[in-house]
Amino acid sequence: KVKADGDGHGVTDGAIAAGRAFYSYDVGSTPLRVIVIDTAAPTGSAEGLLHQAEIDSFLRPELDRALADQKLVVVASHHSSARLTDGGEFGGTAPPDAVMPDEFRELLGDYPNILMHLAGHTHVHRVTEVLPSLGTPYWEVETSALADFPHQLRAFEIWDLDNGFYSIRSIAFDFQTEADPIAKKGRNLGIMDFTACGQEDGTGAVSDRNFDLYVPKGQ
Repeated sequence: KVKADGDGHGVTDGAIAAGRAFYSYDVGSTPLRVIVIDTAAPTGSAEGLLHQAEIDSFLRPELDRALADQKLVVVASHHSSARLTDGGEFGGTAPPDAVMPDEFRELLGDYPNILMHLAGHTHVHRVTEVLPSLGTPYWEVETSALADFPHQLRAFEIWDLDNGFYSIRSIAFDFQTEADPIAKKGRNLGIMDFTACGQEDGTGAVSDRNFDLYVPKGQ
């Protein structure tokens, strides 16, 4: 259904046949390319799983192609890098070629044109500067779920400041509840849950809602 809608958002027949959402698309009239990777574990477990075979067959070739095409890159996945596991968490089976967090971060650090990695799963707003041991730093941005407080989505603006830097602006915004009693009730229940139980990890990450980041050009 996604592929059949408009431009298909980059979803390919190969992704559909494999049942795995690995695809990329360009943002029109910009130098920006979004590369989407599927980190859901098909063998079980709620945590992230990325196979080395998927790196070799899709992610690295796509990153190489974006570099050759002089594209700025945003990588998107459900899980953040910290949530990549060997797939053997509760209910899961560990494969022999699972890619672990540091391996993934080092891979992205190999590419100076990566601006950020977008993720969810943790149900908090959090912005982290990833500093690979080699290569180029980049930003990792996690966004809370609509089901949980603060029930927000993110909008991004990326600007070429024409002074040697790019600017990444993020604005978190609420969904509409007016004239929608189900949405209003869901938001109220989420606020009650948050005030009763607090955040998942107690980091205060909910403060990372709106921000401006800067990325040196030529990375």
